[in-house]
Amino acid sequence: MHPRPISKKPPTCELTLTPDRKTIDFINTVLGPDQDRHIDWLTIHPRTRSTPSSTPISLEALELLTSTFGTRVPILLSGDVFALNALPFTSPLHPTTTFSSTSVPDPTPAATNPLTHLPHLAGLMSARALLCNPALYAGHTACPWSAVESFLNHAARCPLPFKLVLHQYVKSNPSCLSPTTAPF
Repeated sequence: MHPRPISKKPPTCELTLTPDRKTIDFINTVLGPDQDRHIDWLTIHPRTRSTPSSTPISLEALELLTSTFGTRVPILLSGDVFALNALPFTSPLHPTTTFSSTSVPDPTPAATNPLTHLPHLAGLMSARALLCNPALYAGHTACPWSAVESFLNHAARCPLPFKLVLHQYVKSNPSCLSPTTAPF
């Protein structure tokens, strides 16, 4: 057994699903034996490569992979993390989340699907949502002005290109471009 060379970056793996058993075989390969892990954590994007991002994530695949590998390596979810109160599952990260899979509210208990519980999910990863709402993980459903103000204060002190500052401001404040809410 050769010790892993010390590196500033931990070895990780991010993957999308395959429509067959290849995903599980691949994870077993990249994990390596229990005594000599090849990766420090695993990020799962629970869609196939050809599945559009407008399609919901595969909860069945996520449940299978977290229950199979979650006790051996920390697993992060990548995909559909836009609001913490709207995730279609529960986990130790947010046990009180509620979600209904029906588009029209129905007061009968049959209208809501029981939430899948993912006890071995170790974290959430987001890209597009954090661009629009950098305060997402603080529990905000929309970008608060305090986050924009903080960003602009940092931008004023750092030599950031104006295009980058403007791009981030617009992404954090899509309502500022709306004709109904524009201040001018």
